[in-house]
Amino acid sequence: MNDFTLLIEEWEADIQLLKTDLCRLASQAGDPHALAEHRRLQGELRQARQAQALLYNLSQVQPVALGLAA
Repeated sequence: MNDFTLLIEEWEADIQLLKTDLCRLASQAGDPHALAEHRRLQGELRQARQAQALLYNLSQVQPVALGLAA
């Protein structure tokens, strides 16, 4: 397992926690503070997914780059 795989797994765990928080906040839809927190967490979730995709892409490119450098 390489560093990228570990980072991707860590991001996946963070994404799952964000999803849990979003579900909890969805049950409090009438509360304005909960709505603001829901929006903030959705932004974090979006960023986490983008970072996870970037890490995955880097993990795919890394072996090729190392091969070219050799």
